[in-house]
Amino acid sequence: MGFSPAVDIALVAVLFAVISRTLQHVLVDREKMESLQKGIKEKQKKQKELMARKDSGAAKELETLNNEMMAMMSESMKGFPRLMIASLVVFLPLWWLVAGVYGSTRVELFYPLSMFKQTIGWFWWYFGVSILASIVIGKVVQGIHNALHKKTPEVNVS
Repeated sequence: MGFSPAVDIALVAVLFAVISRTLQHVLVDREKMESLQKGIKEKQKKQKELMARKDSGAAKELETLNNEMMAMMSESMKGFPRLMIASLVVFLPLWWLVAGVYGSTRVELFYPLSMFKQTIGWFWWYFGVSILASIVIGKVVQGIHNALHKKTPEVNVS
């Protein structure tokens, strides 16, 4: 593409991570997911309390609670098929292109990693950079989300 294969593949990995995060942002209702996760955690806490009680009333309540949790988990999974299909439509052609360009390319590793192995296949380089980029992008997006949704303290002017 222009730089060394290591840089090219790293840029592709970062681009794919950005595209993936964008698809998640567009196709998954984050607020709904967070409220469902919060509800599931609360029900799990109540579930632990009920399991400790061991009486017949607790058993019936536990069964009802489990059914509610299953419904919430099912609801939280509804958006994922759309995300998977959109990801396949976007990423399969891109993977085909990248594999065609870098099919047998080996990437030379830099110093700390080269103590273990001198070169690795392009896929493993992509995989490592992609994981790292996804973590960094996730932390940045989470920080921005937290900053935007943080309640500002009320100021008393007396």
